[in-house]
This record gives sequence, C-alpha cells and structure tokens, in this order.
Amino acid sequence: MAEKTTISDVAKRAQVSVGTVHRAIYGKPGVSEVVRERILEIAHEMGYQPNRVASSLRKKPLNIVVAFPAPTEQNRFFYGELWNGCQECRDLFQYHNCTVIEVPYNEEQENSFSSIMGQVLLQNNQSIDGMLIGGKMREEDRILASNVTYPPHKIPLIAVGENFSDIHCLCSIQSDHVTDGRMAAELLCPQLSEIDGILLASGDPDMQSNAENANAFRDWVAEYSPKMKVFMVGGAAEDRSVLERVRQCLGDHPEIRGLYAVSARGTLQIVEAAKSFMPLRTFRIIGSDLYRESADYLRKGIISSIIYKNPRNQARTGIQYMLDYLIWGTTPPAADQRLTSLIINRGNIHKYYHEETEDERNLNDEIQRYGNPSV
Repeated sequence: MAEKTTISDVAKRAQVSVGTVHRAIYGKPGVSEVVRERILEIAHEMGYQPNRVASSLRKKPLNIVVAFPAPTEQNRFFYGELWNGCQECRDLFQYHNCTVIEVPYNEEQENSFSSIMGQVLLQNNQSIDGMLIGGKMREEDRILASNVTYPPHKIPLIAVGENFSDIHCLCSIQSDHVTDGRMAAELLCPQLSEIDGILLASGDPDMQSNAENANAFRDWVAEYSPKMKVFMVGGAAEDRSVLERVRQCLGDHPEIRGLYAVSARGTLQIVEAAKSFMPLRTFRIIGSDLYRESADYLRKGIISSIIYKNPRNQARTGIQYMLDYLIWGTTPPAADQRLTSLIINRGNIHKYYHEETEDERNLNDEIQRYGNPSV
C-alpha cells in the first residue's frame, strides 16, 4: 500500500517551506498567486489531501523571542534591516497566533543580551517556545543563550547573521561570507592596475562573519592578483579610531586606489576617509549592504558596487524555519544555511532600493534615535 502524501512531501517537491504550502492550500495571505498556483498544481499531481481537522488542532499561542542588537547608531544598518525583516512577518505571526517578544540589546552592562534576557525568562517563566538570536555577544551572553537550550527551559534557538559554534542552535541563517569576500575581490581588482594597493576594512575580528569575509577577500587577491598589496584596517563598529586609521593608511600609502569594507558601518568609514583625498586621488570602492547612505553613494558613483547580504531575507528565513519547527515539527534543511548575496550597482539598484519619501525618512530617523517599533 502506497504511503499517504504529506504536506512535507509537497513542500520538498515545490522547494518551499511547509508553512508556505499550508498558506497556499488554505488560501491564507503571504503567498503570491504564481507560487500558490504552482503549489496547488504539485499537490494535485501528488494526490495530497488536506486535513482541515488536523490543521485546526493547535490552539495554544506561540511566544517567540527575537533578540538582535538595538537598531540605533552604528547598529542601525545591518541590524535595523533584521528588525525590518521581522516587521514584514507580522501577518505570518498573526496567522499562527504568535506573540513576538522583542529583546533589542546592546553591549552596555545594563542593556546587554544576558541582563535583558534574564528578565524576560523570569517574567515569562516557561512559556517561551522559541528564540531567534543574532549579533555580537559577550561571554556571559553566550553562556545564557547556551543554557536556555537545556532543562528547565529547553528553548529551540535559531541564529541569524552569525554562527555561534559554542551554542546549540537548530540552525544558523547567514550570508555566504566566503563567497561575499571573493565576489568583492573579483569586482574590485579588474578595476585597478596590478601595481595599485587595496585597503580592506576587515571589521570586528571577534565576529566570525567579518573574519571569513576578509580572509576570503585576501585569499582571492593573493591567488589572482598577487602583485597587489592589501592593507588591512580592523576594528569593531563602536571603535571610533577606525576612521582615523583608515585615513592615516590612505595618507601613508598613495598607491592605494581600491577600498573594500566587509560591513555596512565600515563602508561609511572608508567612504568618509576617501573623500578627504578627493578629487586629487580617485578610488574604486566596494561597499557592503544597502541602506540610505550606501544607496546615495552608489547613485553618485562614489561606490562602484555593493555586496548586498539582504538581512531582511535572513530574518524572514529564520522566522519561517522556527514556525515550521514549532508548528509542524519540520527541522531546517541544513544546520548552517548560507544565503546568496547580490551584487548591486547603478544599473539595478532600483530593483532593490527605492527613494525614501519624507515620511519614511522621518520614521527611519526616529528608529535610529529610539529603536524599532514593536513587532
């Protein structure tokens, strides 16, 4: 007797999540008509019979914690986009009767991940069903995050933007940092002569994402443009000396004609430093991530291209995987999920970033000052 086709079988054939199949079959929002029609066609071909009784059995509301750095000051670029990705899942949360507990944290002792998360755990006792975490964590933060995966909490975690090797997570969702670095090098080097130098703003050495990206960039240059010298300037986003050290490096090495930053914040720093030498010196600059300032520099030709890691998509993917796990018991397809970044230039920026209206600009400025509104 042939086994009954399940919703997971349909999702696998359609190469989408179980939740997407469920929304398509039951006519729920969050799925385009093109995708819905394709899923319905595949379900029909496979003989899938929806179980409307089973789909209505789960009545218990879900409580999911989202803990990313607060989207203020230097964190408003990448992490602001993570929070925006969560905002875009509001209909999905509502449909699945899910309450989101936001934990925007920073590195100050009183507002760190561990201090805020400790209060959340006390207030919610054992009612937290899942957690999405991301950002730079101190040792005590990582210890707490690791502890919540064990009794009495036993909370499943998904890491977004980073991979925490010492924390047991269902999976990590991040860009392919090695590919990002190699793409940046392959974009930049052909725009330079073989005797030109390159300044690499390598970001925070304590963050695996920055280190993988920077190392891959240097490896590509060493392999394919070995005569070019790479000058590295590292430092965390909160390190105020990075800008001056980049400017000093450019002054000490007039052969530098190319610049690349592995992070969004670093992109602003290398542009600001390079502008101090313009127009007497010309530069080719590759930036990271897409936001108001980087889009403006790209349109003006100050930045040549942008490696867009799409943090919103990383957040949406992590949320979908968590909901699929909690509702359907479906584990993520891979423990380390690497999403493909995009190359943005002036020819295609309109596809990914629109000019902000005055209201949008005011809202984004408010988020920068006070943090993201609640999901």
